[in-house]
Amino acid sequence: MKIAILHPGTLATVQDLGRTNWRAEGIPLCGAADTVGHRIANFLTGNTAGAATIELAGGKFSAWIEEGGRLALSGAGGQLRLDGFDIAQGRSVFAPSGTLLEVLPAPGGSFSYLATTGGWDVPVILDSRSTCLPAGFGGLKGRMLQKGTC
Repeated sequence: MKIAILHPGTLATVQDLGRTNWRAEGIPLCGAADTVGHRIANFLTGNTAGAATIELAGGKFSAWIEEGGRLALSGAGGQLRLDGFDIAQGRSVFAPSGTLLEVLPAPGGSFSYLATTGGWDVPVILDSRSTCLPAGFGGLKGRMLQKGTC
């Protein structure tokens, strides 16, 4: 799956379960803030628990799907919408190319996790694909996702 971000929301990053083996060297754990939501999104798309998801924290996220694929959203922080149709939590769906993907903020939660089959493909750095914002590495160039990022 490949997407072109139209609006990244308040905070969108790539996360997995973090860098658990590097704490002694002073490397932050990073990783998903809500590991249960992250794991559920991965389960729904047939991934291992540690596959990379897009973590969304607030605001409206929107993107065009450039290459279709299976995806799922989990976590209390968002509502998935494809081409204007709400998709119920707890299910995976196939989203074809040319679909408008939106995640709208939901009351009662802060984080949501967007997973795709196989996980989001970003480089592995120190055994993880997680974004480490304070140090500026991991995820996609060590930063929040921005407009145009695929």
